[in-house]
Amino acid sequence: MGKFDECMDTYKAEFKKLGVSFDEDLLTKVAKGCGPSIYNKDASNFAGSDPKELQL
Repeated sequence: MGKFDECMDTYKAEFKKLGVSFDEDLLTKVAKGCGPSIYNKDASNFAGSDPKELQL
């Protein structure tokens, strides 16, 4: 299994754990559109409690 597939498995498992319905094809397209940022831990996460990261 490649890194992309591992990331996709992680995303799918997280959505399922949260009880969120999603379109797998759309999720795949969005992940591919994000490019290599999905492999960078800092770039792939969003801190919703950090006011600096919430500023536009």
